[in-house]
Amino acid sequence: MENTASPERVLIVDDEPVMRDVLSRFLRRSGYEVTESSTVVDALDELMSAARANTPYDHAIVDLILRDGDGEDVLRACESLAPRPNVIVISGNIDSRRALDLAGRCLYLPKPVASKTLLEALKRRRDPIGQFVEQHGLTSRERDAIFMAVHGLFNDEAADALGVTKEGLRKRWRQICSKTGCSSQQRVLAMIIRELSEESPKSSGLYPSVMSTRGAPEAEAPAAKRART
Repeated sequence: MENTASPERVLIVDDEPVMRDVLSRFLRRSGYEVTESSTVVDALDELMSAARANTPYDHAIVDLILRDGDGEDVLRACESLAPRPNVIVISGNIDSRRALDLAGRCLYLPKPVASKTLLEALKRRRDPIGQFVEQHGLTSRERDAIFMAVHGLFNDEAADALGVTKEGLRKRWRQICSKTGCSSQQRVLAMIIRELSEESPKSSGLYPSVMSTRGAPEAEAPAAKRART
């Protein structure tokens, strides 16, 4: 008997019933298994329940503005999981600072979302930081340092979160700079954002125009602004 692959699982987190219904119907017709959540609390419960049951979600489509909080909390929960869901953030409007932050972490689609664009995003399965780490042969500890910086933590805050001294974190960054050919932590963070922007197909609508940092100085990257050595 021929084995049939299980459908990929998608969690939709949006507090607009019409939007959830439209996305759910379309994705089910496209062969996905869909679960809907309307709040941050429900979404977090669903992600943790799926992880405990060893039935993780392949994708999460998350609105940033929800009735009971910020979709950022759902994004962070997804980032903490292994395997990590392919996260697609959807929103009607975000500013350039937040768009640049999302560029290093997930895909962003402005509302309204075209069905063809959504399917393309689901197929990309990006782990942007993971791809950068693999490309440059970085260790898991070095990845953690980058992860903290991309999330906007100052180095003293990152050192506390990672349980290392500030000098220990500086050592990690010196190793990262050596492996990536960068002269500073700020340049590493700018390289991450620049490479992600160059990889993204601008014509597909997967990124807003404010995310383009090609040729921009390192200081324009918000994560780089917060880096302190």
